[in-house]
Amino acid sequence: MKVLFLILGFTIMASENADIFYQTVSESDIDWLFCVELNSSGAFRNWICQQVFPEIETFDHIRAWRSVSNSSGESDLVWLIEHESKGRMMVLIENKINAIAQPEQYQRYLQRAEGYLGEGLAQCYSIALLSPSSYRSIDSKSYPIHISYESVVKWLKGNHDERSMYLCSLYEAALNKKLSAPDFDEDIYKFRVGVWNLARSEFPSLNIPEPASNVGGEYWVFMR
Repeated sequence: MKVLFLILGFTIMASENADIFYQTVSESDIDWLFCVELNSSGAFRNWICQQVFPEIETFDHIRAWRSVSNSSGESDLVWLIEHESKGRMMVLIENKINAIAQPEQYQRYLQRAEGYLGEGLAQCYSIALLSPSSYRSIDSKSYPIHISYESVVKWLKGNHDERSMYLCSLYEAALNKKLSAPDFDEDIYKFRVGVWNLARSEFPSLNIPEPASNVGGEYWVFMR
């Protein structure tokens, strides 16, 4: 009875003290959490496979990678599996909390996926957006698959174990971080690139910085 009482007491204390410190969670943190789960949890893999390849039921997990780059840019996550009749199947995942989409980001995901098929690394692919359900960007609707943070939280809570509950807290911290970031404005970005190119060739002493690819509602061009 004493042991049971101590365990219950510890559980209550841990729960009461869970929010003593504020914890920030970044997109790169979520990348790693998701990658680790794909590489270590068969149940999680099966659930994600239902989202990205609903036409198959059984498969062999090969590996998941984080931050995979080539000449067309970077994929936040790449997961490779093998199916008995379809061969190797690949999913490329873009993860967003509230960052603005980079120019032609989805199109470059398509280029990378097609390139991997051309290299014989897979026979088919899917591309997914992992984000809070409220996330919007200039190309967020282009992704054929959307895995919401909320759905991940719901799945984890269904496991009722301590590890899953902790992972839930991290995804929920990311959801709390979600802000209404402005959408990427392609016209503003093109204008700023034009100013930057002109300044580089005609007025290099102005030292105008190269415009960031995630410029949203930023209209000022700084010169010094």
